Amino acid sequence: MLALSIDTPEVAAQTREALGLRYPLLSDPNANVIRQYQMYNAKMRMADMGYVLINAQGRVRDRVRDPQFGERTEAVLQQLAHVESITPQN
Repeated sequence: MLALSIDTPEVAAQTREALGLRYPLLSDPNANVIRQYQMYNAKMRMADMGYVLINAQGRVRDRVRDPQFGERTEAVLQQLAHVESITPQN
């Protein structure tokens, strides 16, 4: 798991530390990757909070916009681990 932010690398590192995230928070200031995964909110000019589930073959399996994702990271990770264990890989 990793996260993307439109913040600078320095701000992303500070955010990661402040939130106590146990996974990388990468900087995508031009939102190039964020846009490719259709998680960019053009109206707000920022990334939507949420997650994209990508399988081992690189296919998008799910895309969820969740404004409370940062607050519920551990619960979401547990749900995703369960889904991954029962979902056949296509």
